[in-house]
Amino acid sequence: MDYTEQDYLKRTLVLFILLSLITIPVFSQFVDSFSFMEDSKSYYEFIRAIKNNETQSLCLELYEDLDFSSYNLLEKSIFEVKAKINYSRYLIDNNQKNSALIILKEIEVSLKTLKPHEMFYDLLEAESKSLWYLINHFKYLAKAINATNLTKKNYNSYSNELSAVLQYANLLLYTPGKNPEEALNIFKLIKNEKLLEWDKFSLYSGLGISNFKLQNTKEALLYLSQAKSIYSGDTIINSALLKLT
Repeated sequence: MDYTEQDYLKRTLVLFILLSLITIPVFSQFVDSFSFMEDSKSYYEFIRAIKNNETQSLCLELYEDLDFSSYNLLEKSIFEVKAKINYSRYLIDNNQKNSALIILKEIEVSLKTLKPHEMFYDLLEAESKSLWYLINHFKYLAKAINATNLTKKNYNSYSNELSAVLQYANLLLYTPGKNPEEALNIFKLIKNEKLLEWDKFSLYSGLGISNFKLQNTKEALLYLSQAKSIYSGDTIINSALLKLT
């Protein structure tokens, strides 16, 4: 075999390896352990109603009509806690803090069933505890601090879990004194991930508000508009869009 033939075989081998690499599927480094939730029609309609800030009578009706009977015990527990978290946030935003407080206390009881499932328990506990601060900043400051510490811990413990990433990015974005650029960089990590509708809304709103705070007007307008096209009732997004247009 002369040099020319050897060189040809080497080139062919390199080309074959490169083509093989191209055909290897690219797998995401992130997982979504809550992805089963997108199959619930009643939950989907409920979330759309509260995120669009529909009337309290409609949201209450959808909340009471939630049906998780086709899911296993763990999934039911997760659905129930997530529904309570979202509904209590809706009530807080609509100045029904006493009603929200009742539901937040219910969440503390419901969470106990999830204690054997550490990741779900940790993520939902952090999410629920963060809402107490919105009820009364001074009275529930300790719970807010606890929520902050849990969110940081969860991000370190479950760094490949989409919910943990979103929680931490939002913590950085909305906590006074934090750098929105750091939040933006974390949101960018999951920009191309396949997300549930409500998580996609959280991503776009996070990208939008981060860019808004950094005075990146074009990017802020793009992402905030995308967020509003999913759910239209968020006051923070609507306020930012008014300032940009």
